[in-house]
Amino acid sequence: MEENPIWKTLWQQKIPPKYQHLIWRLLHNALPVTDNLQKKGIMCNPLCPRCNAKIEDINHVFKDCTWAQQVWFASPLNINFEKLRTSFIDWIHDSFSHNQSDTVELISSICYHIWKARNLLVFQQKDIPVLEILEQACANLREYKQLQQKDSTKARPKTRQSSNDLNWSPPPANTLKINVDAHFHSDGHWGLGWIVRKRDGSCLGAATRVVRARTPIEAEALGLIGVMQYIDNLQNQHQDMAIIVEMDAKMVVDAVKTKHYPRVYWGKIAQKGGEWLSNHPNVSVNWIGRVGNRVAHNLAKWALVEPNKNWLSNVPPQIALFIQNDIRPG
Repeated sequence: MEENPIWKTLWQQKIPPKYQHLIWRLLHNALPVTDNLQKKGIMCNPLCPRCNAKIEDINHVFKDCTWAQQVWFASPLNINFEKLRTSFIDWIHDSFSHNQSDTVELISSICYHIWKARNLLVFQQKDIPVLEILEQACANLREYKQLQQKDSTKARPKTRQSSNDLNWSPPPANTLKINVDAHFHSDGHWGLGWIVRKRDGSCLGAATRVVRARTPIEAEALGLIGVMQYIDNLQNQHQDMAIIVEMDAKMVVDAVKTKHYPRVYWGKIAQKGGEWLSNHPNVSVNWIGRVGNRVAHNLAKWALVEPNKNWLSNVPPQIALFIQNDIRPG
């Protein structure tokens, strides 16, 4: 089994080692699910601690349990395991062999957080909601990759290219920059926030929205559409200005840039955004790290306090404080 090419794929992934270790144990059926514990002679309740309906084995924990199916279906991958007849281990083999690194990394992160949630339920009686699991899986993976990028930048101190990857930076002359982000609140509600700034860093406008979305990436895609509707009104006043939209949802940005849209709901939303961009050549969409996007993130959190608001340059004191504390490299 160790000669299987899946191991090369696994160890090459830019994911936390604990994710790789979990996948390695999963593929060897070496996780202490109750089915495996009983086979080793350990007396325990064999049923799933979550649904208490079926024996807890690898397939049940990660694929067959209704809770796990909800996690996968609500994820950016939008996978429906109800109709999958193969084993979860075989599905992992196939997924690692036929998908790009971004998908493999996300699968690994979701698996890790499903297992972590299972252990929190068993040992601490904590029942973690589906959307919270997905938010943790996406956020932790994103933060790990950003730390890797930061470490890579430190190893090459003479290069200055990465400043716009992590920190907010002023746009070029005759250009406006709009940062947008989404933040989960509760019951499927997400706050959206975006801010428009000029080259000197001054705020030209800001907005909040509250939307319903099943997944973080779906909410981010809705944020992009919201910004595009906002731009339609903005350009009536600033027709000669180019506009850069920045967001930290890399999957959405990549889909729009490559025009490769997954056949899931958020992919349809992103496609709508890509079609809008084709008709607006003066508008571009770029990825930025979470640090550089933190004003938009704070606005998305603030959306719960003041939902569905539009501000011009006279923004409230709280939002002015977000801007004042932002990082602008010299």
